[in-house]
Amino acid sequence: MFSSVVVPLDLEPHGDRALPVARRLAASAGIPLELVTVSSPAVTEEVDRYELERRGRNADTPWTATILHDNDPAAAVVGFVAQRPGALVVMATRARSAIGELVLGSVSEGLLSHADGPFLLIGPKASPYATPAALTPVAGVEPGPRSDAIRAALAAGSASFDGPPPQLAEVGPNGQAVDALMDLADQVDDAVIVVASTRWTDPARTHLRSMARRLVHHAHHPVLVVPAQRVPAPAP
Repeated sequence: MFSSVVVPLDLEPHGDRALPVARRLAASAGIPLELVTVSSPAVTEEVDRYELERRGRNADTPWTATILHDNDPAAAVVGFVAQRPGALVVMATRARSAIGELVLGSVSEGLLSHADGPFLLIGPKASPYATPAALTPVAGVEPGPRSDAIRAALAAGSASFDGPPPQLAEVGPNGQAVDALMDLADQVDDAVIVVASTRWTDPARTHLRSMARRLVHHAHHPVLVVPAQRVPAPAP
């Protein structure tokens, strides 16, 4: 089961797109909502605290507001999440291109590169107004560690949230799998796509063709990204 819902916010308008989903997920599971933002060590926190607390007051579940002081927002949030085993991170993302994130960086990039747990990402084309209690997981299955990671995430979600059973489909190569999962999700009311990632979560950033990244960029639904163990290639 999930122990809390953590929402990293940069306090810009696009960041609030994650809040409707996060609030209702926390309320439906009866778990705390944790809002967190990062401020420069040289800046006072009064304005940021006011903004976080304003967002928290709309929640239907216990909530906390935390301000981290660090010049590296990604590293600060990574450390915050690492201290919360069992947390589900929910965040909006601009879903920059892989090259854009290599050049500019982002908090989502840093989190996913070091993730030990699942992240629910609200991409630029996804609606933040789905009803979480009724979210239907849509996932591809294939033999190996990816499916093991997906099944573990589905079990945690089922234990925490009261929703319909998952829709599972066999998937082919990455390009075909992306299209197949998006097509299946579009046929389901209030779907959430579940995908295991071995490349977006790689600190070396060898993920330019990541299926998870493509889904977050293009899907009309939230995408739950689950870290999966990378399997070394067999020796020649």
